[in-house]
Amino acid sequence: RRGVSSITQARCASNLNSLNIKLMPKKNIVLVNHKLIQLNDINLQEGLALHNAGQFERARFIYEGILRLDPKNFDALQLLGNLAFQTNEYEKAFELLTEALLIDSTQASVYNNLGNVLKELNLMKEALEIYDKAIELRQDYAEAFSNRGNVLKELARLEDALENYDRAIEFKSDYTEAYSNRGVVLKELNRYEEALASYDKAIDLKPENSDAHSNRGNLLLVINRLEEALLSYDRAIEISPKNADFYSNRGLVLQNLNRIKEALHSFETAIHFNPYHTEAYLNKSLALLLNGDLFNGFKCYEWRWKSESIKKNAGDRLFKKPLWLNNESIANKTILLWGEQGLGDSIQFCRYAKLVKGLGAKVLLEVPQSLVALLDSLEGVDVLIEHGMPIPDFDFHCPLMSLPLAFKTEPNSIPS
Repeated sequence: RRGVSSITQARCASNLNSLNIKLMPKKNIVLVNHKLIQLNDINLQEGLALHNAGQFERARFIYEGILRLDPKNFDALQLLGNLAFQTNEYEKAFELLTEALLIDSTQASVYNNLGNVLKELNLMKEALEIYDKAIELRQDYAEAFSNRGNVLKELARLEDALENYDRAIEFKSDYTEAYSNRGVVLKELNRYEEALASYDKAIDLKPENSDAHSNRGNLLLVINRLEEALLSYDRAIEISPKNADFYSNRGLVLQNLNRIKEALHSFETAIHFNPYHTEAYLNKSLALLLNGDLFNGFKCYEWRWKSESIKKNAGDRLFKKPLWLNNESIANKTILLWGEQGLGDSIQFCRYAKLVKGLGAKVLLEVPQSLVALLDSLEGVDVLIEHGMPIPDFDFHCPLMSLPLAFKTEPNSIPS
């Protein structure tokens, strides 16, 4: 069974309230075409209103217009930087927010927002340092503590992350996102009852927090309280009906309840809302296999190579020679078959070696050291290679778990 998709992490939300915007109480007067022009709050407020309404390009036009007249306008710089963050222009956001801080280095909210940018740029150490600066300026800054907790969680410093979420809640007792993310950390620490209590608190504070309902479902799935998990996912979907993660995880519950057709529908809905949702494709592949649709199940399972966890387990093998899926002749060619995942998978799927040999190929099989003695006499293998040892030259390669797809395996054609 595929694990639950990664939990939604708290980040700078799409509305400006969570960006901690603070307009500076000042008025700028500049000389334009020999006339004194007053850049008062009207311009910024208009841009801010458009920004809040999600009209990013119109807001960007206003902010950039202000900066053309006044390149050192702190408010326009920070607002434009936050807009760049929201539109995933992280390098630009970094430049703009850094420039704003050169003008006024006393604004804790800008440091906090810059920390969010650094996190997205995967500069975790630097993000922690910037959050520390925000907290130095505002020691009760709940959002900065919570964001710091998110980074520490990414770094697998779970106890430190928990401490930061607790500090955030200390300063903001109704901080629902901090309670929800605190629950995620407690779950990873196997402190399940505490995690459940943290999710419940988040939901009590904000019943419409779909992430908290989904996180609660993730926990209930892990501890096998499946019917309750299903209710949590249903509630999350009711609040956020287009969230692909929720449908994918809901499908896992249905699959565990052996409601395979419903699970497939849930996975397909996830894919409808996110056509590149790797976990949904992988979960769908296993549901198809459980339902006896081996061809489509193994076809869908090729999505595993887009999964970071599977690529990591397989060693992310980057062969220069082409992948073989039985689309071309391998007669008089050499092919490398290789075990990609666990020992059991290698034992199950090495049976295809004799079918590959039957196509006229020379077959190399690479397996972990612990399987070498067991598979030494395997039918169809010309050369058995211990993983980590040099591999002779070959023309094609195929991971063992792609062989059922290559041979269009159906239940009545599984080789013995």
